Amino acid sequence: MTRPGSRRFPVPSLALLIALAASPGAASAQAVDCSALRAAIDAAGRTADPAQADAALQRQRDEIVRMRDAASRTGCGDGLFDDPDSTPCRALARRIGLLQVGLQRLQDRAFRDDPAGDGRSRDLQARFDAECSADRAEDAPVTTVPVDPDAPPGPAAAPKASRVLCVRHCDGAFYPLAVSVAADRMPDMDRICQAQCPSAESSAYAGDDGDVSGATATDGSPYSALPTAFRYLKGPSQACACRAPHQSWSAALAGAEALLQPNKADVTVTAELAASMARPVPAARAAVPAAAKPAPSAPKKKAKSPPSLAAPSPLPDRDLTREFRGSDPTL
Repeated sequence: MTRPGSRRFPVPSLALLIALAASPGAASAQAVDCSALRAAIDAAGRTADPAQADAALQRQRDEIVRMRDAASRTGCGDGLFDDPDSTPCRALARRIGLLQVGLQRLQDRAFRDDPAGDGRSRDLQARFDAECSADRAEDAPVTTVPVDPDAPPGPAAAPKASRVLCVRHCDGAFYPLAVSVAADRMPDMDRICQAQCPSAESSAYAGDDGDVSGATATDGSPYSALPTAFRYLKGPSQACACRAPHQSWSAALAGAEALLQPNKADVTVTAELAASMARPVPAARAAVPAAAKPAPSAPKKKAKSPPSLAAPSPLPDRDLTREFRGSDPTL
């Protein structure tokens, strides 16, 4: 039970306040992490506007209700979809799941925000001034680490892998690809995102599945810098879609299918070429003396060519295509 006038403190801040109440001897005996103390001061000073937080939560709830209504109208059922192999149902299921993840994160963030954090900031600032001031830093012993000038350079760190999000520029809608790639491969993902949404400008961002707010484009610009960021939350727009009106998905994704089959042969295999390749090569026969050659016989009718074989089927679609078709933000 919380008494009137008392304040709630998150666990990290409470630990710091306990350290403040410790004896001076114990405090001086322990090393002070000035970086963590500075971060706690910054976190305590950031207070969210309750009205803005409530508005964001309500928008997220309204979007979930809207998408569930769309699923019901499409015949996808409620909860577990009746037709899991249907492209519209898979897309709606993934969108609803992402919206629910976003709603949970907004609720967690609102719970962590403490509007009464001014006193905590003053206490932490006083501790920082006492323990991490310039004069205090000068008294700290300097540790010298020996360096071997003949030692070979260490291996370069590998680029960090990132989750790829395809972002549609006309409304800021996004969907995750089923791949995680290194940072130096992100520019290649721009072509794939654009091919999977040919009727609207799209590009690749690196971020998390359910939180596009912290994602960054291949040029380093954040998602929040996009003029249409989060516009999709206001509802769908007929002028903003990944395929043209009355266009089938197979036609819209023809370019993406070509990009997703890198092992496709360069030679076009026709029916005639397939038939000739299927026929066995006759073994070489030994030479026959002229005297032993049989008399020429009447010409026989030309044997019919074997029926042409069908060209081999193309390679099966990779998981990346299936993931896209099941997670397009608007159909």
